[in-house]
Amino acid sequence: SILLMVIMVSGGLFGDTFTDVQYNKKGQINLTAVAGYPVYGLSVGAGAEIIMGDLDFIPEFPMEWGLAARGVFSLYLFSSYSGIEYGAAPLATLHKGFNFGENLEFDFTVGLGLGLYGYSYGYLGYDYSEPIKMGFASFDSISWKMSENLWLTLEYAYVGRGSVYGVGVRLVK
Repeated sequence: SILLMVIMVSGGLFGDTFTDVQYNKKGQINLTAVAGYPVYGLSVGAGAEIIMGDLDFIPEFPMEWGLAARGVFSLYLFSSYSGIEYGAAPLATLHKGFNFGENLEFDFTVGLGLGLYGYSYGYLGYDYSEPIKMGFASFDSISWKMSENLWLTLEYAYVGRGSVYGVGVRLVK
């Protein structure tokens, strides 16, 4: 998806100026929290991940993989419109790290799975909600290493229907 395009463009633009890096170690726990501001309200996403190990099926392009549980929640408040969207999903994750030089260390992450989601809206006195459903889930992020245990994260999260574009942090334990 978008992450793959960014990786390919980065490789073409920076050529030999970056190195592949593996930032995640087997057994490592990553805790992530992000917040975003959609058109009508506030969205948040949070979750935990455990790194399962290296994924070296392409030796020149080392990656790590993990398992995660993630959730999203959006609250919409506007003069005549209000509502909530929510979702949660277990995911398989894939990480790829790049070091572009001093203080330019990045980790690209893609997480895919199936999740549960729901929503409820009110518009001009009309209320609408649906029962919880199952749908595709994707959590994709680019994280910038601030320190050994703290990363600044830009993320797009989607579960079934709702999505969150957010900025947040990833804590590494």
